[in-house]
Amino acid sequence: MAHLLGSKACIDSLRVDIDDLQNVIQDIIGKTGSIKCHSWKFPDKIATDIDINELLQRYQYGKNEVDNQVSHIVLFEIIIDRLLLIIHGSWRYLHEMQTNILPNTVDSSSTINQKSSLSVGLVIKKYWNKLLQLSTVLQQHENERKRLNQNETKTTATTLSRSKTTLNIEKRCQTNETSIGPCQSCLKFQQCLRDQSDSLINLCHTYNLPSSLAQYRCTITDLFSLDTINHWSDCQTKDIDRLSKHLEHLNNTLNKTKSDLQLNENRCKKQDETNHRLQQLINDDKQSKKILQDLHDRKINDFKKQYEQQEYNLNEQIKLLTNQKIKIEQQLKEVNDLCIVRGEQIEKLESSKNELKTLIQDRFKSDDVIKTLEQDRIRLQTELDLVKRDLEERNRELQKERTRIENMIRQEQNYQSKQKALSTSYEELTQECELLK
Repeated sequence: MAHLLGSKACIDSLRVDIDDLQNVIQDIIGKTGSIKCHSWKFPDKIATDIDINELLQRYQYGKNEVDNQVSHIVLFEIIIDRLLLIIHGSWRYLHEMQTNILPNTVDSSSTINQKSSLSVGLVIKKYWNKLLQLSTVLQQHENERKRLNQNETKTTATTLSRSKTTLNIEKRCQTNETSIGPCQSCLKFQQCLRDQSDSLINLCHTYNLPSSLAQYRCTITDLFSLDTINHWSDCQTKDIDRLSKHLEHLNNTLNKTKSDLQLNENRCKKQDETNHRLQQLINDDKQSKKILQDLHDRKINDFKKQYEQQEYNLNEQIKLLTNQKIKIEQQLKEVNDLCIVRGEQIEKLESSKNELKTLIQDRFKSDDVIKTLEQDRIRLQTELDLVKRDLEERNRELQKERTRIENMIRQEQNYQSKQKALSTSYEELTQECELLK
């Protein structure tokens, strides 16, 4: 069954079932009035105050598979909640019927406990106990009715047998002059009185009223005499008066109940209008929050893209500077090697100069040697000057290269500090986004 979780067919079927159950609940509420019990799905709310249409609109089939699975489970829970409410309403309907029709059989301890309305087992057990109680009461009344019918049948048969015997005796004794009328008419009249009395007695028992006719009828077994008929009529009149008063009282109670019901309906309409306005305000507030959240998410995404672009640019610049640094270091190494070679040449020239000085001192008296040495000295001095100038130029170039490398290193450090600042700003924006959520 796991592959059916979140399927469109199951969700649509559950929505139709919930709608049918809600119609049954409305029918029960129309017969019993408002049912004050807490919801099984939403324990902090009254079950009849839950807006099922809003829930059905919220939990329906969509494109997101996870949301569909959640909707499937929630719709199952709503069905359990509605079935539990139907059992509550059925229990109350049976209780009211028993109170109105058979008030003597109602248990005074049978009350609606709202605290147990959240327990499915207790609610089902209470409903089943009520059905068993009504079944027992109805069975007892059926047995009592059968017993009374059997007694009446026996009494009627005895009365008829006695009447026939009396009639036979009377017919032997009567003549045309002494006959007062057909005895079958008397029997028919007395049977009509008995049938009417049965109806009155049943009505009195139905409304839990005492019956004078029922008490008097138990004492009459033979045919009616004139006094019996008069007394029977008086008892019947008392029962009719008693039923009239009771019906008048019921009528007044019904009118009062209707007026109270009208007041409650007006209050419910006002409450529904207030709830509708509040729901509209809540929906507007949710819509505003959603718009602000979308704007904030869009802004965060823009900042994130901007930060990623800046980070990419900085990384490219760092790579470029790193390559330039490597090239400059290679050039600096070459210049250092050249300086070393020039230094060795200068050392050689210095040694040559010292040797020449020694020769000049040794051959000071020789002009030709001196001139030659002087020329060599001048030439070497010129070369030395050239080498020094070349070395100075190389040193200046080396100094420029060092300065440029230091500037590039400083620029790289500045880029790194900017990157750290941007990272810190991104983290702050992320934290602010989480706080706003």
